[in-house]
Amino acid sequence: MTMSIRFELDCLVIELPDVIDIGNEAAVRTELLHRIRTRPHSTTRIILDLTAPLATATAISVVLDAQQAAAERGLLLSVAATRRLAREPFRVTSADRRCPVYASLDEALFEGGNTA
Repeated sequence: MTMSIRFELDCLVIELPDVIDIGNEAAVRTELLHRIRTRPHSTTRIILDLTAPLATATAISVVLDAQQAAAERGLLLSVAATRRLAREPFRVTSADRRCPVYASLDEALFEGGNTA
């Protein structure tokens, strides 16, 4: 599995698949953790671009694992999710307390640097 990556401002932006479920969980997790480990050393912020219509429990689990791996390397990781049904599960499960979730990529890019 290959996820689209790009650089915007000082951030590595990784576009997640539309669906993260039991069928692709291992591949998505492996690819995401690889991208975090091999990111350019000048990059200190990573934004996961979640374009999916909703976030599954599996997606949240993968994101939280990625957030932990990023934090262990001193990186800030956040999620940009334009759809309410993709953001809401993070709020309901309190996952947004560990990993900031923004309503747009621009919001994550410009406000995300202020998140501790």
